[in-house]
Amino acid sequence: MKKIKSFVLMALIGLLLLSFFNNSFGTVDIEKMAIITAIGIDKEDDLYSVTAQIAVPEEDSSHTEKRRTHLVGKGVTVGDAIREISDITGWYPQLVFCNLLVIGKDYSSENVLTVLDYFAKTLRIQDSALVVLSSEKASDLLKESSPLDAISSFALQKILYKKSGFNKDVAEINIKKFCSNYYSYASSSYMPIINTIKQEDSSNSESPSSGGQSSSMNAGAQKEKSSSDNGKTLFSAKNTALFKNGIKVGELNESGTMIFNLLTKDCADSSIAVEDVKDEDLTSTNYLLRIFKNTKSVYFEIDDDSITLNAKIDVYCKIADQNSKSSSVSLSKNNPLSENIKDKLKDKLYYEALTFFHTIKSTECDILGLEQKLYRFHNDYYQTYKDNYLDKMKINLSISVTGQK
Repeated sequence: MKKIKSFVLMALIGLLLLSFFNNSFGTVDIEKMAIITAIGIDKEDDLYSVTAQIAVPEEDSSHTEKRRTHLVGKGVTVGDAIREISDITGWYPQLVFCNLLVIGKDYSSENVLTVLDYFAKTLRIQDSALVVLSSEKASDLLKESSPLDAISSFALQKILYKKSGFNKDVAEINIKKFCSNYYSYASSSYMPIINTIKQEDSSNSESPSSGGQSSSMNAGAQKEKSSSDNGKTLFSAKNTALFKNGIKVGELNESGTMIFNLLTKDCADSSIAVEDVKDEDLTSTNYLLRIFKNTKSVYFEIDDDSITLNAKIDVYCKIADQNSKSSSVSLSKNNPLSENIKDKLKDKLYYEALTFFHTIKSTECDILGLEQKLYRFHNDYYQTYKDNYLDKMKINLSISVTGQK
């Protein structure tokens, strides 16, 4: 019996070794693998047109410029279009490094879940991949390049992921959260809108060459740069698209996005401009205020006759800059905010918050998850107000601004 067990064990080890040396476990040759950094989805007649942005490794280690290429596939579904990319190129589309999905403008009037459903269900892509809506065709957006990064998806991720020290002026969202919001009680979600900004670049003038060889070497580089518009494109993601049942129903402008962030996340290190503040000598001054801390709360007060939403925003600020000719402001000393500055900022935030809630009510896009709050904390009134809570609710806003004392 022991001999039989030993024989079976040795046979299994032999099969494993044979499979290892024959590379039977390798399903895809690494040389035929396309590392996709971003996916763009456009509508072309009744087909899905998928543009895959692929990072191309450099053969020459001394060449530091990043290169990318784009492959396009079409199909009756998103998965079919991605499959066509591998069929016509012989490259296996590796999605594990894809961190960005760009939805083309043609889908802004249709249910975007038909586009995102494949990525939400497949295990080939990360749930943390960001989702954005392009103001143009997704393929055109991905083919742009910025002055600081030739690969547009890398440049976009830099403005979407706001680290410490940057303004929290983008309402970023990933696949998992968007789909989770879609299947929530309110079926409401959002995603940032990407707009392109053309920049004039004075560094594109040709430098004098010292010989024919140098001139011929520069020719290829000049040709490659001209194909990407010389990297004159920058990106803005400050506007936010609102979705109800997967269909775009409205937008938040830059101010609305800022209010949404103040109500839902930590906005420390963000800046707010306050204009036309009257000083003691009645001169008008513009200020840039830096937020050190913000606190927020959103809750209902409900009875049989009324439903009131209490929204509170408290910001603790300090003067970062001003445009007056003479100033005692210093970043190293204590600079208390004057009452005029506080009142001006309070009025500004109050007006912008009212506009934000008006947009939420008019579009019936509950991106704050208010229906879920109604269900969890006021379940006795849920059946009464679930169909018209946005329309019937009154808004009670409380805005406070504090500074150094």
